[in-house]
Amino acid sequence: MRSRAARSRAAAVAVTLFAVLPVAGCYQGSEQTVSSQPPTGNGSDFVVGEDLLVQDATIVTDGSGRGSLLMTITNTGTAADSLVAVGTDPATTPASALPIPVAPGTAVRVGSQATTPFILNQLSVPAGSYITVRFGFERAGSAVGQVLVVPASGYYAASAAAPSGAALQ
Repeated sequence: MRSRAARSRAAAVAVTLFAVLPVAGCYQGSEQTVSSQPPTGNGSDFVVGEDLLVQDATIVTDGSGRGSLLMTITNTGTAADSLVAVGTDPATTPASALPIPVAPGTAVRVGSQATTPFILNQLSVPAGSYITVRFGFERAGSAVGQVLVVPASGYYAASAAAPSGAALQ
């Protein structure tokens, strides 16, 4: 026979597991419901309107006051849209041409190694910090959030902004 103490311990373990397991789950994605986490080194994701996703937004800097904005813009809708504005706080000066069109059902890579580079001048936020970025789209509206600024080293070594005065390709 089990002792009374052993039954009490077994009951306590069962109650603890029953109480903890349902609330211990995690969910990742743009609409997480269980927990919320600040942006990670993999880039920030934003849902803009019903049909646009800004994914993996990251700014790469070499410390010279210039940064390269890397991201993928995905249009899951049936109507074309365009990125028409990018603003930051603290303020920077975009040195890249806008608008950036995004056809329906497509994704556009933006960044120094993509076909659509996006350079920010007067970047005063050091690597390892976050900067507030506002993305404005012609149809979908806008989204504001924190984007990580990373150094131009390791994985991001080839993603630094072109030197000042260099032609954007």
